[in-house]
Amino acid sequence: MNHKEFYEKLSAYVSGDLSEKESAKMKVHLESCNNCKKEYAAMGKMVKLLQAIPKVETPPETYDSLIRRISSLPQEKTPEFGFRKIIIDGWQWKLVSAAIAVAIIIRVFWVSCA
Repeated sequence: MNHKEFYEKLSAYVSGDLSEKESAKMKVHLESCNNCKKEYAAMGKMVKLLQAIPKVETPPETYDSLIRRISSLPQEKTPEFGFRKIIIDGWQWKLVSAAIAVAIIIRVFWVSCA
């Protein structure tokens, strides 16, 4: 296993989502690679910190309210061509995607912990 393969599978390894065969490959690589050991330790610390965050009950209407607010934001008209259109459209798309992702994570995380 090389570093690229290791990094691609690190998150799944930490969360226990790999097959036994893949987990064994990861373990062998960890035993022989100090850089990957450091990355594995750092990710393990991050997971522990995230698990230590207090669980909060989120009202079910929070997600729907967030989607309505995002949908109601005014859309800026931009030129059909040019650098400005690429930046604004890319930025708006990323903002909406990030907001939806956060809302879904909050909803799933706190509902599943309840």
